[in-house]
Amino acid sequence: VTALLGEQLEVRPGLTRLLAILHTLLERNISLEEALHFKYMLKEHFERTGALLERCLPFLGPGEGAHVLLQCDAMVIGFWHLADAAPVVQQVLQQPDLRMFELRFVAELAPAMQALLYGLEKVAQEKTRQ
Repeated sequence: VTALLGEQLEVRPGLTRLLAILHTLLERNISLEEALHFKYMLKEHFERTGALLERCLPFLGPGEGAHVLLQCDAMVIGFWHLADAAPVVQQVLQQPDLRMFELRFVAELAPAMQALLYGLEKVAQEKTRQ
């Protein structure tokens, strides 16, 4: 699941860039009606995709798939902001002792999402043992 999501985002860099500015720029410049329409449309997509995720990952309960997608969305935004450094920062990151700040988007995102899913699975297993 995480590899597929990472691959899809990698081949759609425009989508990733838009996701990264959605909350900080785009949503700040729309009307109430536009915001309501957009959020309800997004809710429908998250719920539909979340339900598919719940079928693929049986440790997720009803409604949890949409929340996991929201958490992954937050990871996408955060990792993209770090990976898409400004040109001057890209030059700075060429310094050998600053390479630790270089971040490859998909290479970092996929394991982070995998860790999230692993943790959720372990929590679900603990709940069933109690």
